[in-house]
Amino acid sequence: MIKKAKYKTIVMLGTSPEAHGGIATVAGNYEDCGVLEKWKVKYVVTHVQGSRFAKAYAAGAAMLQLLYMLVTGRTGLLHVHMSSRASTWRKSLFLLMGMMFRVPYLIHLHSPDFVDFFEQECGERRKKFIRFLLSRALYVIALSPGWAKDIKKISPATRTVILFNSVPLPAAVLREKEIDESSSDPGDPPLILFLGHVGKRKGTFDLIRAAALLSENFRLIIGGDGELQQAQMLSEELGVSDKILFAGWLGKEEKDHLLARTAIFVLPSYHEGVPMAILEAMSWGIPIVTTPVGGIPEVVTEGQEGLLVNPGDIPGLAHALARLLAAPSLRWKLGERGRNKIESRFSIKVLQPQLEQLWINSGVSEPAPVVQRGGRISPIQSEV
Repeated sequence: MIKKAKYKTIVMLGTSPEAHGGIATVAGNYEDCGVLEKWKVKYVVTHVQGSRFAKAYAAGAAMLQLLYMLVTGRTGLLHVHMSSRASTWRKSLFLLMGMMFRVPYLIHLHSPDFVDFFEQECGERRKKFIRFLLSRALYVIALSPGWAKDIKKISPATRTVILFNSVPLPAAVLREKEIDESSSDPGDPPLILFLGHVGKRKGTFDLIRAAALLSENFRLIIGGDGELQQAQMLSEELGVSDKILFAGWLGKEEKDHLLARTAIFVLPSYHEGVPMAILEAMSWGIPIVTTPVGGIPEVVTEGQEGLLVNPGDIPGLAHALARLLAAPSLRWKLGERGRNKIESRFSIKVLQPQLEQLWINSGVSEPAPVVQRGGRISPIQSEV
């Protein structure tokens, strides 16, 4: 008997790829590399940047869209990108909808402070509910081994799997300007770049204080939204406002333009998962100055791809920046090692097969390819 092979859609739920933050970047990278198209994944936007009304409207529209797909029996798996706080409660509604229709789900956990949120901000009922959501998942995707252990502490029954964030590799990274900056125009100092939410958690204020301690020539660009006014006021108080540019949130083209010119990337965070900004900077062959928190030590090894400084150590941060500013050859060496690590461990080319295998392990078969038959495009048929 011959019948058409059936394929139930993978529905991926997350923030808009045009929004800010790590989930948006991950979703955009999945779209750009073609894995969503290959597997016919339906991406449903559950969150957008903007007003409360815009966010509520996006969530409501997403619920109706998912409900339709569940009722019509078109959904085989939910892949849910989830952070902490509002994201957890918002995504819980979609997870409960999936349970009602007995559709399995994956939770792709992105929040670097999920454990703190769970332990410090949730009462016993909420903790019980979160454990229920985690334990019912086919898998909870953690961004690092340390993070997976933390999730198991919250919910020992949870099946965790590690899937690092991934980034595309720029086609060619030629950093001749890093070989001998001593011959550069004195009016064009080495560029230090920070990308992320401007605030205490990302160490932005520490970075500004460290910049005030530097005697070397440099230019610091801080890209991101957040507490911009406080950061600008601090830079003026410390007398370094002429060396710092607050660029606001940057689009992909603007960001890539800066990364191509950056000498040092810095992210002195207090809490992190595996920051997409660090992975992106390493893919451009840029040396990193950061802190050994969250999953960062899985990516940056002291003296190999960058320099590590304890969170809040402002003199240590200034010393690390000064060391790299004074040594173009060291910047080149660390940047090259970082680029190589991304290519071998954190590129989309390496991690896409791991994502696809996870979907296969979750019981989803790859969509049937199409073939040309008599002038018409039709799915390949299988024998049963």
